[in-house]
Amino acid sequence: MKNGLLNLLNGTQLRKAAVTSLAALIGLSSTFSISASAAPANGQAARATQAAKATTTQRKWTPQQIAQWRAQQTAQMQYAQRLRQQQQYAQYNQHQLAAKPKKQHRYATRPDLCRSDLVLVMPKQGAEKESLNKALEDSHGTVIGSLGKGEYKVIIIKAEKGKAQLLESNLSKDTKNFQAVNVNRPMQLTESPHVPTDPKVSLAWHLPKMHAFEAMDKVRKGPNNWFVNNSMAILDSGCSWNGDCNIGSWGADVTGVHKEIAEKLEDEMGGFLGTGLFGDDVVDLENEIEHWGNAAHATSMGTGDNLGHGTQIASLVGGRENKRGSVGMNPDLDIVPIKITDTKEVDDLGILAGMIVALERRVRIVNISTSGINDEDNHECLHELFKYFYYKRQGLVFVAAGNKGERMKYKSYAYINTVSAIKEVSEEDIKNGANPLQLVTSKDTGGGWASNTGRCVDFCAPGIGIMTTNQKGESKPAQGTSFAAPLVAAVASLVTRVNPKLSALQVQQVLIQACGNTQRTDEFGFGMPDADKAVAIALGMLPK
Repeated sequence: MKNGLLNLLNGTQLRKAAVTSLAALIGLSSTFSISASAAPANGQAARATQAAKATTTQRKWTPQQIAQWRAQQTAQMQYAQRLRQQQQYAQYNQHQLAAKPKKQHRYATRPDLCRSDLVLVMPKQGAEKESLNKALEDSHGTVIGSLGKGEYKVIIIKAEKGKAQLLESNLSKDTKNFQAVNVNRPMQLTESPHVPTDPKVSLAWHLPKMHAFEAMDKVRKGPNNWFVNNSMAILDSGCSWNGDCNIGSWGADVTGVHKEIAEKLEDEMGGFLGTGLFGDDVVDLENEIEHWGNAAHATSMGTGDNLGHGTQIASLVGGRENKRGSVGMNPDLDIVPIKITDTKEVDDLGILAGMIVALERRVRIVNISTSGINDEDNHECLHELFKYFYYKRQGLVFVAAGNKGERMKYKSYAYINTVSAIKEVSEEDIKNGANPLQLVTSKDTGGGWASNTGRCVDFCAPGIGIMTTNQKGESKPAQGTSFAAPLVAAVASLVTRVNPKLSALQVQQVLIQACGNTQRTDEFGFGMPDADKAVAIALGMLPK
């Protein structure tokens, strides 16, 4: 098994896949064919250009007409390039599906083994190697892998069946060697029930509500930060190429993490790992086990989305202005799709693996539309990784408050930005004294979901009756705190785009100032960030 994995990672298969993928990205692959209508031959293009020049000379076009014609030609070329890339990736995916499937191991169908029996451990910085090894040996668990490195390293231990919580309790007491320990616990994506389409739902009311169009103008007229990492990682169900977004960065599919663990368990059952001991040395074990979390971005793209949840979220933040579907808050944003689930459930290990990829990609904004993450007691490793992302990498994580209509008792953490959902309030009602911020309740959803509240809530954003684009390229109304969180994350991406030198704390301060309210509440946090104000504040903070 190990030799097979090493051959896959280091051998000719990976090199061929990498070369083919790179060639597809730059449009040089001879493996795929494109239609003549999508990309005309060089001779045809030259004749078309000459004819256009002749026509321009004969008609004596104005400079404005010439500029308009050139813009149309550029748009057609960009559309043809995008179509060509989609065709290439479609053929590449078909080739991958046609490949011989991997052997199915009996452990791969046991979610209790692959999920609930895993304990995640983050070693304490400065802990002595011998002391760390001894502590892991005494734990009587099976160390099966690790994610990350240095300050954001996580060791994965398989506990004896039914004893994961006991192992968690025992290791948590060892504060000398471990800074965070928790069982790999499942969480739910905050997706809401389907809402019938009606005229009001089809209106993108969240964009004028948050003054998105004014913000877009300021961004495009502002400084040309061409070398800024204008990207956002979406940790969700993936992001389809048909989702009307700009997938400008190589993503990852880390949903195979649990299966890889199961395969390693079966392969190593007779070896030293099967004894329940850690082994001779942490580094030696790392060299023996494939780092699928760190290497995931080299072997996948994260563009498969069977749920549509991740694609819809991506369309809210990065939907392009191309007269199709919806428009995102930051249409020029590059989406980094990181697929962490194939179902409506996700766990610590999936999020950890996704965050490791985001760290490797140097992304500053991450959206995870999942509730329950604020519970530090049950998700210690995640919190330690978020702290590293915030304090050391100046990154920001945005999460959904949840849709159960509960008042959460979690603390407020600087390194997590939690967003609740508000509904649309008419201008007439506001003029008559109505509060412009009104939380989504079960009355608004016909007895269905309602937005969670609590002291951990930092911001609010529209979360009902907003248009998205699904994985099939179709416009679809959406609702839930899942779709409120990425809107605030998108405002943050506009801020970092116009002023990339701002720290994570400064970006949060800009968002708070853009809310126009310094008083925090359990329902709305500091309020709803005004995108136009946020960009204006960020531009004003540029060094003179």
